[in-house]
Amino acid sequence: MYSNSARSCSPLVDPYRFCDRWRRSGCSPAMILGSVAFAVCALLLSSCASMNEVDCYYTDWYAKGLVDGAAGATMDRFNRYVKDCSRHGVTPDRSDYTDGRQEGLESYCTLSHGYEVGRYGRQYNFVCPSSLEQDFLSGYNPGKRLHDAENWIESIDSNIDSLTRTNERLEREIEKFEDELLDPDTDEETRATRLRQIKRRQSEITQNELQIREYYELKVDATVAYRETVRDLQDLGFRVVEKY
Repeated sequence: MYSNSARSCSPLVDPYRFCDRWRRSGCSPAMILGSVAFAVCALLLSSCASMNEVDCYYTDWYAKGLVDGAAGATMDRFNRYVKDCSRHGVTPDRSDYTDGRQEGLESYCTLSHGYEVGRYGRQYNFVCPSSLEQDFLSGYNPGKRLHDAENWIESIDSNIDSLTRTNERLEREIEKFEDELLDPDTDEETRATRLRQIKRRQSEITQNELQIREYYELKVDATVAYRETVRDLQDLGFRVVEKY
């Protein structure tokens, strides 16, 4: 029997039944962790953190720990399960969960996975055991450095685009006000108001243009830093292609 909340994670796949089938198949944790099926399973279950009564009674806590460990989850997640299940008079099996989580962490705490975690700017919660953490960080730190270097450039580009769009809007407003000034039916009070509005918008455009120039200068520095980062990562053996 499986919960509706588990099914809600995917309209096509019941993740608990899917993972339990793999567990009962006799595959070793290492084989499961290396499979595409397990990756799908981990993705499905990691999005279903809350536990209802049926979940609490029928969950395979080893399998759940395996999934959470492979996702780099802290023990806070298990503590949430304990809180959820206590409402239903159920105590999750901490020993089974911990054993599964430790197995899962062995797939999470690798150099290649650390690089991916850092590369996409995900947070590392210091979950790796000391015997594996150095390998993980040897990938995570370069990946995070590349992410930050790219993010710096993208942030600058975003600011430039935002200021450019603002100036385009201000220029359209100025054109509209100028059309009113050319209209012989526009009264003197409105003309005076429109002239002040034009002056304010021209001043804002000038300030924005100064900021845009500053951002372009900053982008030069950011691009140099990014390319240095790429070269450093290539020297370390990471396959990185320059984007900027």
